[in-house]
Amino acid sequence: MDAKFVFKLPDTIPSDIGALIEPLAVAWHAIEQSGAKPGDNVLVMGAGPIGLAVIQCLKARQPRQIIVAEVAPNRKRFAQMFGATTVIDPREQDVVSECKKLCDGQGPDSAIDCAGVAASIKSACLSVRSKGAVVNVALWEKEFLFDMHALLFGEKRLLTALSYTSADFEAVIKALDNGSLDVKEMITSRITIDKVVEDGILALSREQANDIKIIVDVRAKESS
Repeated sequence: MDAKFVFKLPDTIPSDIGALIEPLAVAWHAIEQSGAKPGDNVLVMGAGPIGLAVIQCLKARQPRQIIVAEVAPNRKRFAQMFGATTVIDPREQDVVSECKKLCDGQGPDSAIDCAGVAASIKSACLSVRSKGAVVNVALWEKEFLFDMHALLFGEKRLLTALSYTSADFEAVIKALDNGSLDVKEMITSRITIDKVVEDGILALSREQANDIKIIVDVRAKESS
């Protein structure tokens, strides 16, 4: 492997936390694309693993508010634990009107869509203030109809974020090293390599909202 793609972890970052750097770098890159600054109001659509990583990385950048829209009870709890200032349930509240109320009637400065459903991207575009930015970091299963007026009126920007850069990777390592990013609570389960199917893949397919990241110990078990 080319040395430029290798990052040495400082002694302050154990290997289990090191395993989270890659998804955290995805989240960090999405925030970079949004242009979010300290003191901004930011809306996060969806609190799955990447949405929760976005919340963690946003917290390290000292925003004024982190508003999260999520329907799953466990994920709402995780979002609050990781730094969300307000959690909105789209089934019970109108995301757009709630965001306006929370942000002086203007809406958030930016929104990051981690949900990947039509309702989420529509709410994100309608919620942000004039000149605001919406970043899509979600993968989409199918095409959908979109009303460009949600962006045109207000000259809002729609951007995308895919993967990360070396600078994002390095920034996450630095934030973990200096303590501004603390993600140990993202590890919700630890399993051995022989349990990957039963306690890893199948467990996640049955109840996705119960776990964030499952760490796999790849060391071979000692024979008795």
